[in-house]
Amino acid sequence: MLRGKRDSFGGSPGHPIPSMDKVGGQTLVLRVVAIAALARLLKRYDERGRVTLVAALRRATKRKCEQATLDEADVAAALEYAQGVFEEASARADRRHS
Repeated sequence: MLRGKRDSFGGSPGHPIPSMDKVGGQTLVLRVVAIAALARLLKRYDERGRVTLVAALRRATKRKCEQATLDEADVAAALEYAQGVFEEASARADRRHS
């Protein structure tokens, strides 16, 4: 979708971040949204609840990767990336919770 002011900054029209390539912009925006949403969710749980929630999200991530028929190395890499997202969200939740 075109946005007049945003798309006048350069880059291809319709990109989430016009100065970035489409995939890079989408990835950055989705990571920011995911971390912010997960941090807000984690804030509502105690430590035990957080562990349970993150474990469920890891299982879901692994299941989706396997449904996409990714090989073991790709699944492991995706889980490692997801772990980084979980850790960043948890750190943000702790900062807001204090």
